[in-house]
Amino acid sequence: MSGEESKESLGEYLRRHREASGKTIEGISRTTRISKRYLQALEDNDMKKLPESAFARGFLKAYAREIGLDVDDCVAKFDQFHQSIMPTQ
Repeated sequence: MSGEESKESLGEYLRRHREASGKTIEGISRTTRISKRYLQALEDNDMKKLPESAFARGFLKAYAREIGLDVDDCVAKFDQFHQSIMPTQ
């Protein structure tokens, strides 16, 4: 992973790879049957607009497969991001 990749957020990573694949949010929404608002929330790092974690992870997996990313790597990035925004107890 390059220094640039390690500094970008999950959403930036997803957006960069989606754009490189030549796909649009609308196109991915049609093929995966996932609402555009959820796909956009993933790219915007907006966890408040996503459903509970189990569903969000499923959406992320479908999104990653659609644009040719490693699913396990994306889930690990999601989990890391999700933990970073959770309040400490």
